[in-house]
Amino acid sequence: MRLSNARTIKTEDIKKQSDVDKKLEVILDVLNPFIESVTTALNSHITLSENISGIVKTVTITHDTAIEINPGADVSKVVEVRIINPNAQSVTAWYWAKIGSNISIKASFAAGGTTSASVTLFIGYS
Repeated sequence: MRLSNARTIKTEDIKKQSDVDKKLEVILDVLNPFIESVTTALNSHITLSENISGIVKTVTITHDTAIEINPGADVSKVVEVRIINPNAQSVTAWYWAKIGSNISIKASFAAGGTTSASVTLFIGYS
């Protein structure tokens, strides 16, 4: 679910009102729909792809072996890469770096050895 833009509370709207009840009503008319939309979004499982610039990508990573992947956009816009689902593997360390037009990702798994896992990444853009 995507959050909608909230209406702003303008000082002049509050100043127009003469009593406290009317001033409070102006504030609550803006605040209540915003609170309701945030609560609904959080209860409806807010999604990364609808609310944060980036993509979700699944790749196979082998323990302590770097791989290069296409980030799906201009690599200069990539600001963060996160493992959001290691698929039952315990990730003990990982890093990412920009390499030319790709990004390089390396992860270490607690199981060690030649463990490979399909992991889900979130690649965030600016």
